[in-house]
Amino acid sequence: LPRFNGNALHFLSFRDKFNAAVNDDQSLAPVEKLQYLTAQLSGDAAQLIEGLPLTNASYDQAMELLETRYGKPDVLVSAYLDAIMCLKAPSADASSLRTFYDNLTAYLRGLHSLGEIQSVSSNLLLNIVKQKLPHQVQTQLYRDNNFQSWDITPLMQALFKETNAKACGNIASPALQRGDECEK
Repeated sequence: LPRFNGNALHFLSFRDKFNAAVNDDQSLAPVEKLQYLTAQLSGDAAQLIEGLPLTNASYDQAMELLETRYGKPDVLVSAYLDAIMCLKAPSADASSLRTFYDNLTAYLRGLHSLGEIQSVSSNLLLNIVKQKLPHQVQTQLYRDNNFQSWDITPLMQALFKETNAKACGNIASPALQRGDECEK
């Protein structure tokens, strides 16, 4: 069974897996489901339902508390935007850019899966992402886009290409990376 500590970014996945494994199991009484639920919670999520008596009636109440705190679209959108804003700004090297790109893509997919990507101002997302990128990477991306304005999708595509280009540029023999002369 999955565990959940109160990080809203992981709630929907936790809820769906828990529902499939426990909630939808008709052979379990609500009090048994509550036992499974409390065993899988930690941190803020566990604290949220702490104090509920271990009864059949408490199971629905516990699920409702979790859904209200972590499952509302506005809570999830805020969590994804916070995660994007807290992304560590990458350096210009391929590994750092790839990590940034992969994390940003995961958060954007989360917003998209909620159907909320369009409701979040594209300008807001663009500004957040651009502020994170090193100046030389921003310059290269603008140059590659003929200095046109961006939308989030073309920016992500250009960042993907830039990351791959940098990665390909770093594939040299160890001797060349150290600056040794080539063998003749």
